[in-house]
Amino acid sequence: MHLSATPPPGRRGRSGRRRHRVAAAGAACALVLGGALTAAVPAHAGPVTPVAAVPAAITTAVHQAYVVKLIDTSPQGRTFPETDAQLLAHVDGALDYWVDQSDQAISSFTRTAGLPTINGDCSASNVHSSAWTAGHALFPGVTFGGATGNHLIVLAPSGCGPTGIASIGSLANGLNSGGDVFVSDSPSIIDTSLVHELGHNFSFDHANAVRCTASGGTTTCAEEGGRDFYSVMAASVIGLAGRPPFLSTALGSFERARLGVTKTCEVPALSLGSGQHDVTATYDLWGRGTKDGTRGLKIVDPTTSDTYFLDWRNKSGRDAGAYYAESLVAASGFVPGVTVDKVKALSGGNSQSVLQAITQATSPRNLSLQAAETYTAGGLSVRVDATGAATGTAQVTVTLTNPSGTNTTLPAQQGTAAVTGTPTAGATLTAVPTNWTAGSCYRYQWLDNGTAITAARAATFTVPANPAGHVYTVRITGQQSGYQPRTVTSP
Repeated sequence: MHLSATPPPGRRGRSGRRRHRVAAAGAACALVLGGALTAAVPAHAGPVTPVAAVPAAITTAVHQAYVVKLIDTSPQGRTFPETDAQLLAHVDGALDYWVDQSDQAISSFTRTAGLPTINGDCSASNVHSSAWTAGHALFPGVTFGGATGNHLIVLAPSGCGPTGIASIGSLANGLNSGGDVFVSDSPSIIDTSLVHELGHNFSFDHANAVRCTASGGTTTCAEEGGRDFYSVMAASVIGLAGRPPFLSTALGSFERARLGVTKTCEVPALSLGSGQHDVTATYDLWGRGTKDGTRGLKIVDPTTSDTYFLDWRNKSGRDAGAYYAESLVAASGFVPGVTVDKVKALSGGNSQSVLQAITQATSPRNLSLQAAETYTAGGLSVRVDATGAATGTAQVTVTLTNPSGTNTTLPAQQGTAAVTGTPTAGATLTAVPTNWTAGSCYRYQWLDNGTAITAARAATFTVPANPAGHVYTVRITGQQSGYQPRTVTSP
């Protein structure tokens, strides 16, 4: 990571008041894990700033972190368990995360060199806000918050004030925004805490989850704040003794779509048009932690207009070190699978994701869909037909039904399939969709002498050894909302 000793050119200006409401003192974003989840997760107590309903255009934002270290002046005399170099390495990792997960929509995220100090009373309830005031004073002429891209990060001793807290940015600024962050140095969660708190600066609220408990034959389900541990916007979790700290997951489909950084066909949308009765479509989802292909779905329930996002969390790529990827925490219900997030509207056009509980016979209930399981709500049905290995796909079939609709005929798509490449051992064949209806996204299935090849569902296929006597073709399915899916096979 490039280090800057002074603020970058053009970043100095008149100091101004932060335009965001700040969470109340003492609100924390951490949870202790002791084989299962035990402690409560308080959400930020401050109200969310009213924001625009859609994010502003991203202008390849340049960001700068101003990092300071708080020295405890209270009688407690709290200290840091890590060196300055270790502290700055944690910060660098969090900045790199947001550059990577924004697909460089944040073009750079640098920090000032060194680690200047401020004094603060760790026994005070407002230690974080007073620390931000002192931190701002170290950088006269620098404006934090708003659409400045300037972030003040205060690193505090372990046990000093809230584990992590941040200003809440507006969706109107999104990835262009800046803000204030306060994180105490708890080595097992500082990495995830920094990523999480910067997420608040970028306008995200907590990722909640519907959790179900059974007692006396009665099941009760309730939404719990910060409990979606597939998301970076959940509370940070202190890991198991002797195990490495948990790492931040990849941004989910809801988060990426909300910030406007999804790629073409990364998160296809499915909804019913006016008067349409039903539609069924099957998708192959690649792991959310990977970088290419269809990695999620956006679905609108035709009977309620609720929006849902699906992700295939298969502990691959960025997700490899995530909480849900640790087999020893399966008792918590967070395991690899297809997640269902419902979008919850907040004030001023803001929103947050709420992980949905999966109804099934196993105990405890998993919080993601496994193979052959179905989630239903209103006019929505999601069935996981199959889940692949960590390097494969999950096949998901979605059905939308509007009982009041009368139109059962969808317009047809157009398109053909072709294959380029030479079918010799070790060569790469490429599927080529041709002349398709504009806006289509594609599923691929490679065939060997007309028989589907297990797990060969990418746009490319590597020819195995001894290809003599084998004819390799590809079956392409074109899909887009409002059209009947079309499947064709190459010659």
